[in-house]
Amino acid sequence: MMAHFETTQVTRKENAGIIKFEHGFSSGTKQPSMDDIMTPTTPLSPSSVYTMSEIIGVPHGIINAVLLSSWDHILGPRIQHMWFVENSLKLNQKTLSYICGQTLSGEICRDVKNTNIDIKFYNLPDKGLIVPAFIFSVVHKSDALVYSLSLMISNSEMKSYLGIYDILQNCFQRLVEKLRILINKFHFPNAIAAFTNHMQTCLGMLSRLNSDALPKHIEKSDKQFQIPMKQIFLSKYPTTVIDVDTRQVQQTPLYPEHVACHCETLKNDLICLFYGDFDDVDIVIRGRLLQATDFPDTLLTKLLEELSLLPSVCGIRESYLSQFVRMLHKKAQCMLKYIEAETNQGTQPLRSGLKRLRQDLGLTMEGDFRIILATAEKLRPGIYHFLLGGKDFM
Repeated sequence: MMAHFETTQVTRKENAGIIKFEHGFSSGTKQPSMDDIMTPTTPLSPSSVYTMSEIIGVPHGIINAVLLSSWDHILGPRIQHMWFVENSLKLNQKTLSYICGQTLSGEICRDVKNTNIDIKFYNLPDKGLIVPAFIFSVVHKSDALVYSLSLMISNSEMKSYLGIYDILQNCFQRLVEKLRILINKFHFPNAIAAFTNHMQTCLGMLSRLNSDALPKHIEKSDKQFQIPMKQIFLSKYPTTVIDVDTRQVQQTPLYPEHVACHCETLKNDLICLFYGDFDDVDIVIRGRLLQATDFPDTLLTKLLEELSLLPSVCGIRESYLSQFVRMLHKKAQCMLKYIEAETNQGTQPLRSGLKRLRQDLGLTMEGDFRIILATAEKLRPGIYHFLLGGKDFM
């Protein structure tokens, strides 16, 4: 079988001074080097020159393009590179320059040694766009610059954006950390070429997440499924894995320890990237992986028993599950109101103690208490830490 190589052609738009990367595939063609790609083009102005990459083979999602800009100490806000999705909405030069200036105009006094990633959000109805922007700094060997990574999203996609906001933010914060490593490790054109692979993976995942739904019918398979431990610990929140055949439940450590595992996994991932190991590696964090759980409960046991008695027609089981979820939210709201009353709106510790709370709310079973507390945490983040602090369940 003949290998397929990605080829890149460079053209220049005389009016804008833009170097454009057009990606495609050809058979039996030698892949050009970066020296061939970055051929001198005698641009009209240094501030108007930037490169472009087309993301192909990715279904069009909510993101039309991604713009990388930097604050130049002499020229001010400057576009460095743009990734645009195949068959997406095309943006004119004036709009790109405006977004570049807006995202970086307030960063002139930013401490370049600050390693935080700040997030800005711009609603531009006159341009038909919403623009989330990630502001960060990169310290080079000889210089330090402030960058912005801006996402171009049509304002008609606001609802879809809000629906995947947490995942999108987590994904692009990880991308920014990788971009920092690559800019420090390579020359800028090489860093962009390497980073484009990560960008394509991320945009492909977000596109499928936005367009696809869960399958209506899940077919069982005899093939073994390997749990992606690295991705689980890269997640912001703890994860529960349920084996539907054996009904075995496994969990990652609780939130306080999961945060430590999350940070350690992120660090290991960036170290592998810096030293050239771009493949996924098995992340083993001092043996703290999935832990089997076997807590007695009545809520899920009753749910499974009653669900098996219902016919799987006319959406009867789906309606029953929806009612079960509403019941969980009602119990969680009841727990929150109880805690408010017993702690004077959170200004003092729980007077009656945790044992009394569980008795009064009918949550004496350990599994029931964990389920309702987890639901309450989703309704009011921080209630777990307020109620238990760094302690495990009592």
